[in-house]
Amino acid sequence: AYSINPSLSTDSDGNVHVAWDDDRNGNRRVYYKKLNNNGVNLTPEIMLTFDPAHSASPSLSTDSDGNVHVAWQDWRDGNLEIYYKKLSNNGAPLTPDLRLTFDRYSSWIPSLATDQQGNVHLAWYDYRAGWPNNGIYYKKLNNSGAPLTPDLRLTSNPTYSRFPSLATDPNGNVHVAWVDNISIPYIYEGELYYKKLNNSGVALTPNIRLTVTPYHFAEYPSLATDPNGNVHIVWGSWGIYYKK
Repeated sequence: AYSINPSLSTDSDGNVHVAWDDDRNGNRRVYYKKLNNNGVNLTPEIMLTFDPAHSASPSLSTDSDGNVHVAWQDWRDGNLEIYYKKLSNNGAPLTPDLRLTFDRYSSWIPSLATDQQGNVHLAWYDYRAGWPNNGIYYKKLNNSGAPLTPDLRLTSNPTYSRFPSLATDPNGNVHVAWVDNISIPYIYEGELYYKKLNNSGVALTPNIRLTVTPYHFAEYPSLATDPNGNVHIVWGSWGIYYKK
C-alpha cells in the first residue's frame, strides 16, 4: 500500500508525532504514530479514520499540554470536506471526527497549527466561489475543535490559489504562505505569496508576493516560525528553496 502525505510535530518533551494516509485497507485512511526523540516507536500505527470513504492529506500539530490536533480532507459527505480530531499524547481520541467545512464545493489540503493558548488555527483551499475561483480560507477553533471564527477568505484572486501552509508565532500571530497565479496568465502556474494575520484572522499585511520564478513554477510551500517570530519558508521549484 502507498503511504503518503506525512505531517510531523514535536511536543515539549521532544517526542515526535506523525500523521499520514495510506490505502492498506483498500481506501485511503489517516494513521498516527508517536516516536521518541531518536525515532524509536512509542506507539504502534494507530488508524484515526474509519469511514469507508477516502480520508487523506492530514496536518498535525501538538499543543502546550502535549495533546495532538489533526485535520484532514474527507470524502464521506459526497465531496471533499475538512475534518478535525483531537488526540491525547499517545494517540487516544479525545473528540469524535468533527466536520469543519459545510460548503457543497470541495475543500482541500488543510494546514493546522496551535498557539500558546491551545487554540487551533487552520487554513485550506476550496471552490465555494465556483471553479476555477478557488481561494485560501482560514478558521480558528478552540482546544476541542469548536469554531471561534467563521470561514474567512484570505485571497481575492478570481482564478487559482492553492497549497496553503500555516504557522503561529510566540505572540499568537498567524502566518500563511500559498501558491497563487493572480499575476500570471496560465491557470496552473503560480508564485509564492504570504500574509500575516492576528490571532483572530484579521489581516496585518496585504498579500505579499515572495517569488519570481522561471516559468512561474512554485509549489507546496512549508512554513514555520522561530522563537523570535521570524518566518521560514521552503518550497519546490525544480529544487527545494528557502527564504527567511
